[in-house]
Amino acid sequence: MCDAVLAETPMSDALIMAAAVADYRPSVMAEQKIKKTAADEMSIDLEKTTDILATARGNFVRVGFSAESENLEANAADKCGAKS
Repeated sequence: MCDAVLAETPMSDALIMAAAVADYRPSVMAEQKIKKTAADEMSIDLEKTTDILATARGNFVRVGFSAESENLEANAADKCGAKS
């Protein structure tokens, strides 16, 4: 997704991101379906994905939306600073 967005931004006047595609992804991808085993639990290691809005640079307006549940104004200010 990041590669596709970055390929289009040089021709754009604005980039509007309504939501993150995913903040994290599995560190290791299984090549086949993971079958049930006798174990009652399973763990999955996750790694951060590329922040598309923070990565996109150029002569265009960037607009992002974020779902927050607390400290709305402080979190918004932090995100604006981190992505500028």
